[in-house]
Amino acid sequence: MEIEDEEFGCLGIPTEAQIWKQQAALVQAEYEQVAADLHQARANILKLVDIHAITARERDQALHLLASYKRDLSTAHVELSAIGNKMRGMQMAARQAAEMPYPFPETSAAPDPSPAEPTSAGQQRSLCLDQDNGGAYGHAGMAEPHTQAE
Repeated sequence: MEIEDEEFGCLGIPTEAQIWKQQAALVQAEYEQVAADLHQARANILKLVDIHAITARERDQALHLLASYKRDLSTAHVELSAIGNKMRGMQMAARQAAEMPYPFPETSAAPDPSPAEPTSAGQQRSLCLDQDNGGAYGHAGMAEPHTQAE
């Protein structure tokens, strides 16, 4: 028995030419979608390159500014250390002056209004260097007051 197909050709079975035509339309649509996506990707890449260039410039400026701030901070730290050292030195000198007043009243800054003339019978005060290491006041090479009879 043979079945005749020609009578039933209108039942929705496509011909080979119709299948190739449909396949070509699908490939064409896919190509157009890929081309649009590629165009959008290239535009995004250009935007990203521009953004990268801008941020690289801003980063370089920020690094330059940071280096400048570090130099300023270092200079300020050196100045602060110098001032702190000076203050500590002044505090130490004030403490030492309070603990041990200057042993030589003759060498004070205020001059004596009526200097006394040494008499032959009186004693004369003079300063002489103590040559040993330490001396009576605990400082090497400091002058010590001594009294001498003429």
